[in-house]
Amino acid sequence: MGHQQLIFQLLFYLRSFQELEINSLTGQWLYNFLTYHEDMLTSSVKDLAKRKYNDCNILVANEYQFYDGPVYFVKMEDANIYRTVIIAYSKMQVTEEYRQQ
Repeated sequence: MGHQQLIFQLLFYLRSFQELEINSLTGQWLYNFLTYHEDMLTSSVKDLAKRKYNDCNILVANEYQFYDGPVYFVKMEDANIYRTVIIAYSKMQVTEEYRQQ
């Protein structure tokens, strides 16, 4: 792996979420990666997920903060199914669904 491919990671713990800042070797900011529990998730993202899956619990949400806006990967569960949805630009798409045994 060359020097240009190396990435420095700075890890911060703030309240009940985790933030990871990703920079290139030259120090240029690439993106932030944040992990939230449901209670710290922004209301717009939580409301969008709960509007369609109101019987689901949000287990964890991962947010990628890019120059052009955030993208959220939200892990949810209900009594029968685990699912992951992507929320970006006020739109939501299911990317994974697994039936619980």
